This record gives sequence, C-alpha cells and structure tokens, in this order.
Amino acid sequence: MSPETGVDYEKFLSVFQPDDRDRILQMGTSPALPGNGAVLATEYRSVGVEDGKERWIAVRGRMLFDRENRATRLIGTTLDISERKRMEEDLRRRAEELQKIMDVAPVALFVAHDPDCHEVTGNRTANWLAEAAEGTSVLPSAPGGPDEPRKFFRDGIEIPVQELPLQVASRGAEVRDCELEVLLPSGARRILWGHASPLRDAAGSVRGAVAGFQDVPATRQHTNDLRRESAERFRSAADAAPVAIWVGDREKRLTFVNEQMTRFTGLPAGQLLGHGWQQVIHPDDLESVRAIDYAAVDRRSSLQLEYRARRADGEYRHLLGTTSPRYVGREYAGRIGSVIDITDLKRRQEEDVVRQKLETVGTLANGISHDFNNLLGAVLAQAELALAELASGSPPEEELKGIREVALRGSEIVRQLMLYAGNENEVLGLVDLSRIVDEMLALLAVSVSKHARLETDLGKHLPAVRANPALLRQMVMNLVTNASEAIGERDGVIRLATGCVTLDHAAASSWRLTEGGYLRLEVSDSGCGMPQEAQARAFDPFFTTKSVGHGLGLAVVDGIVRSLRGAIRLTSKLGKGTTFQILLPCAGTGAEMIQDRGPRSEESVGPSRQVTVLVVEDEDPLRQAVVKMLRKTGFSVIETRDGSEALETIRNYNNPIDILFLDLNLPGAPSREILEEAKRLRPEIRPIITSAYSEDLAAASLQARVERFLRKPYRLRDLADLVRKAL
Repeated sequence: MSPETGVDYEKFLSVFQPDDRDRILQMGTSPALPGNGAVLATEYRSVGVEDGKERWIAVRGRMLFDRENRATRLIGTTLDISERKRMEEDLRRRAEELQKIMDVAPVALFVAHDPDCHEVTGNRTANWLAEAAEGTSVLPSAPGGPDEPRKFFRDGIEIPVQELPLQVASRGAEVRDCELEVLLPSGARRILWGHASPLRDAAGSVRGAVAGFQDVPATRQHTNDLRRESAERFRSAADAAPVAIWVGDREKRLTFVNEQMTRFTGLPAGQLLGHGWQQVIHPDDLESVRAIDYAAVDRRSSLQLEYRARRADGEYRHLLGTTSPRYVGREYAGRIGSVIDITDLKRRQEEDVVRQKLETVGTLANGISHDFNNLLGAVLAQAELALAELASGSPPEEELKGIREVALRGSEIVRQLMLYAGNENEVLGLVDLSRIVDEMLALLAVSVSKHARLETDLGKHLPAVRANPALLRQMVMNLVTNASEAIGERDGVIRLATGCVTLDHAAASSWRLTEGGYLRLEVSDSGCGMPQEAQARAFDPFFTTKSVGHGLGLAVVDGIVRSLRGAIRLTSKLGKGTTFQILLPCAGTGAEMIQDRGPRSEESVGPSRQVTVLVVEDEDPLRQAVVKMLRKTGFSVIETRDGSEALETIRNYNNPIDILFLDLNLPGAPSREILEEAKRLRPEIRPIITSAYSEDLAAASLQARVERFLRKPYRLRDLADLVRKAL
C-alpha cells in the first residue's frame, strides 16, 4: 500500500489482465500523462474478482493537477465493451476467411467500394487477370482501343462495352450470365463469363458492387466440341440407318431428315423441312395422316401409322411411320420418328394370305367332295335298290327312308359350313352361360369316353351373354367331344370352367377385342396334346387328324364364336393336354335363359276350301315334288320356274292366289321385286319364303319382314303344315 495515496497497488493491479498490467502501470507513471484538461482514453482487459471472466473495459477521463502542476487524481468513466470487441473479432475473422476463400477461388472477384467504382479491389485471380489483361479493351476498368470487342449477354440483354457489369451493378442493376469478349495486347480474344450484383447498406442504398468472372475459353470450347461431336455422331448414325429418320419441333415442323429420307423421296432436305414432307404423301392419305399426326403432337404421345408416299421414281409405296415425343430435360421439344418401306412385306403377306386361302379352299373342296360323294353314293345305291324292289313287286319303304336320312345328314353338313362362314344368324337372347353348361352335364357324361372324368368350375351370378342357347350347346358339345377323343383309351380329365374377365387395353389388343367385360368359357383336357402344325390348322373346315369324322367340329365352334363377336384361343403341349379359352362379350346382368323353340306337332287337317298356291322354284326336281305333294293334299297349285314367269302370273292370273311359296334365289326377276308386286296387286296373298340361308339373311335380301319361313332342305309334310297355318 502506498503511504502517500493510501492505495493498495497489488489489489488494484489484480483486476487487470496480466498482459495489460505493465502497460497500465507505465501509463500511470509516465511523464507524458495528459496535461490539465486533456483527455485520457485507453482500453484494457480486466479479470472479474468473483467469476474470473475476462472483460474489455474502455476508460475515458482527465487528470486533475494541483497548483504546483502535480497530478493529484484521475476523473473519468469506464465502459464494458466486451460484446463490441467480440463482434469486431468475429468480423475480422470472417473477413480473413472470406479473403482467403476469395484468394483461392479460380474465379476473378472484383469489389467496387463506392457507386462510382473509384476504388476497386479484387482477389489474387482478379489481380492476375488484371495484370494479364493490361492494355485490353475492357478490364480492369477502362474501355477503349480502336477495335472494340463484341459484347454478349444471355436472355437478349446487351450492355455497351463501356458499361462494364461491375459499373452497372454499382448503380443497382443485377447482371446475370454475362459474357464479355476481351481483346488482349497479343491480339488474342478471350471470353469472360460471370455475374455482377449491387451491394447495399442497411438503408437499402447502393454502396458498391461485387462481380465474379471466369476465363472460360477452354471450358466453352470443350462444351462446343462435345455438342458438335454429339451432333455429328447423331447425323452419322441417322444417315447410316437403313430407315428414314426425321426430327420435328413443337410447331409440327420438320427440323432434320437423314439421307435415307432424301434418297427415298428424291428431294433435297431443304424441300422436306418445315411442312414440305406433306408433298410426298398420297393425296388420298394426306388428310388422315395430317390429322392423326397433329393430334399426336398435341397429346405429346407416340403413334404408329401406315400410309402411302411417293418414291423418287414416282411409285407410291406403303410406309410404316413410328413417332415418339422428344424432351430436352423435362421440357417437351417436339418429336422424333422413323419410316420404313413395308410394300414388299405387305405383298408377301398378301401372297401368304392368298396361299392360305387356297389351301383352305382345297381342304374344304376335298372335304365336301369326300362327304357328299359318300352321301350321293348312298342315295344312288338306295335308289337303285328301291327300283329293284319295285320291279320285284315289293314296296321300297326302307330304301326311301334311307334316302331321306342321307339327305338330312347332307343338310346338317351344309348348316355347319354356314355356321363356320358366319352366315347362320339365329335368334339371340340373354343367356346364362353357366346354366347352359350345367344343364348339359348329364348329356356330356354319357357322350364322353368312359376313361374321361368331367370336372366343373362354373361361376355363379355371372353377367349374361347375348347368344342362341342351341348354338352355345353345340359349341360346348363339340369342344367336349374333341377333348374326349384326345384322351382316348387312357384315363384323363376334362375340365369345364366359366367366369368373368375384364380386358384392359393391352389384354384386349392381345385378344384382338375391344376393352371391357367378357364371359370366359374354358374347356381343357389332359389328353395327348396337339403338334404345332395341327394347332395352326385346327379351325380349318374338314381338317382332321382322326381316322373318323369330317373335321367340322372346331370349325363350327370358331364360326359360332365369331358370330357372337368373341374370340377363341388354343394352347396345347404334346403329352400335356389342350385348353380352349373362349371370350364372349357381356350383355348385362341377371339374365334369364331364353327357351328353345322346338318343333311342335300339330294335327294334319285338310283345307276347308279350295286354296290356290303359287310355287316359285327354279330347281325342277324339288318343284315337281312340292307341286305333286300339294296337289295330293288337296291344294290348287300354279308352278313357275323363274322370277319373270312368276311376275307375269301375279299380274295376269284372273283367279285369287292365297299362298305365295317363294324361293329366295331365282333367275329372272329378283325375289324382292316379286314379293313387292304380289303385296301391291294382291294384298290378301300370304307369302312363305324358303331358302338354304337363315331367316335373317332372307329378310335382309328381301328388305322386308319375313313372317313365314321354311329352311331348305325341308320335309314336304312341314310345308303342308305351314301352308295350313298360313290360312
């Protein structure tokens, strides 16, 4: 403790940080203390007595002196500035880190410290660039030179060369993605690329600017080289392709065609670009091609389209075009497509179709000739036997019945052929497929081989199918019979299943059907299976691998399925069995099965009065038999052999005509004209139409409703009954 002042110096000095104590002591004993009235200002670090924490203290005061000008005391203030010192240190550290980052950055950074760019500093790269660019047109600050460099700015922005991005930014404007071309003293040109942004104070006023530039000739050249190499690679690949390739933009214009396109059309690329490609499209196809193509562009979808286009020699060829959308990043940029010439392929396909048709016709002709020769042989033999019986005085009743049975068998073959051809339009209604199959199980059980076991999986509450029950029964019977024959003499299983399926776009395309709901009928067996060549011809009429049968079973099934607008699929493996899958379009729900209209037996009663029947039939043996039978039954009959003779009779016969028995296909005047004339001149006449075709086809041919119809071949008794009903 000082005896003069009474101050404990050790305690006094303990509040100062040790590194600052000597400085404080020297300041207190220095003869250079401020004189009377002068201000003393200093900063030091103190150590808290209680917590030991270091704080910065700012001292500001004045020394007081006595009359002898001796310093007697110090009056002033102390202020804790620890937070300010911390912030200053933090700013200094950040500035140091930023400077180091700027110095190691490969980008030239410039900072303008005032809006007028009077003071500009930069990092090491900026200093190096400034030294390298000394005497250039633009950097670091002055434009000039007789050869002012060009200026490039992205997004269409251009800034005069004397208005450098740093100067523009220092006035408050943002400059993004700027490119400048500078001219070096050596005469070389270099491109600088970068950004510039203004610096603002707390009030929002511009206090300077910062800009970053990069010398990018190597990078840009490399990028340009890659782009050029990619473009050349694409063009080389496109030109070497054996198909025509084109590229289009979003505006439906062509922007590129390869050499194959120009060789095919004989036109230079310039005439095909834009909308010039339309000039080679066949005039009959142009409108549809343009509509489909433009719609695909609007939808940004792929498409495949077949059309005709003119080749360089003037011939129109069949082309298949495939187009896909083209994107740059995520942005739609247009389309790219290819075109191939499929003319020769189509010709080969047409030749294959013709050859297949000829093979089918040959098989059909062989089958028909085989079966009908057998039938005609039986008729001939029975007729000769009947004549022999007559010569011996015996009635040929059995022989005549045999002839009738043979004729019925022949008519059944014809009907099955018409089913295959799709010319058999039966009355359709809503039918429960599972119910049809279930009702047939007892019949099927006795129809299949004794080695076959029937299994079923019939769906319940299925939608209905619009069909004729008799046709569905025939279809199921034919498939099950075919499965039974495949099992043969070994034990096996025949499985029948029904269900409902919904076809999406892909599945519908596979089945060649439209999307929607379908009833599925599946008949499978564990039999011997079918080789590939047999599968390919399984549905051809009269094709069979069996020693018996006429080969119409599967052909009839195929015809029925097609008539119902369904599809059938066959899968088979040798030794593993065969499966037939049939899809028929759904027609509704909760269907009630329509009932078959079977033949009804009625009593034969003679006419109560003389009835006149006009028979119009060009087939002499048939007409003669019909006329003879009707006359024996008690009718008055007028017979004509062609349409013209029938018209004359209708117009000139003086007596009433009650019944018109009219064949559908006649020489002379057509049946439709005869029917119309009969209804006009004789409204009371009752027509009966006969034909080997179905009733629906007869109605379509006559363009009129058919009230009475008799299908050929028919029994004479059925004709007599129908005439009586017509009266």
